Formats: sequence, structure tokens, C-alpha cells
Amino acid sequence: MAVSRAMVRKAAKRRRTQVSGLETRVRGWLDNAGLAYKTQYPVGLCHVDLLLGEDMIVEVNGCYWHGHRCQKVLLPRQRRWQAKDRRRYKYFLSRGFKLMLLWECDVHERGEAAIVASLKERLESGV
Repeated sequence: MAVSRAMVRKAAKRRRTQVSGLETRVRGWLDNAGLAYKTQYPVGLCHVDLLLGEDMIVEVNGCYWHGHRCQKVLLPRQRRWQAKDRRRYKYFLSRGFKLMLLWECDVHERGEAAIVASLKERLESGV
């Protein structure tokens, strides 16, 4: 089924997502670095956390909510969330977007300088 603009607008109105504190922190770092981005950008019927440039999607994931490997034991609902995330990521890649995942534990451990440097490197390399 083809996705029309009207369907996308209707889904966007229906599904306003809350911005996490983690995402707000990363957005502040991007602002400090002077990187332009779009937030909660619609791609088909999904929203992405950040869109850098024309085709670089950045998803800022909480380790618990998205079932990161740093979690010792995953609950059944976390496995379902992982499956949903995999479908979304596959969809984005099939549409020609580049994808970068930022995990909560990495954001806390690596800090602003390392995260911003890796984002800039990915943007400049086009990978």
C-alpha cells in the first residue's frame, strides 16, 4: 500500500511523541556544535528522533526501553520493542536513509565531545 501525504499528516497529528531527557541532552550538544537537525521528523508512518542533513537518521535509545545488550535480562515486552525497532530500522534503510543509534549507556560514558565527533564524522563521510 502506498503511503499518501494525507496519511502521514494524519499519523503525525495522532502520534505526538514525548521527547526524552536523553534526546534533549543530545539536541543541546548538537546545538552547541552548530549542527542543523530536524526533530521528530516523519518518515512514512514513523517518526525519527533526529534527522541530520537530508538522509542521516539518529535514534537516541534508552537502554531499558529499547532492550540494549547492556541489560542483563530482557523482559518479553523488551523483546517485542526490539522487534519493532528492527522493523523500523529496516524500513528506514530501505528508503535510502543512513542510520546511527545512540544508546543511553554510550551517551553517558562517552560524553558530548565523542558523540558529536562521531556524528560529524558520519555526516562528512556519507556512510
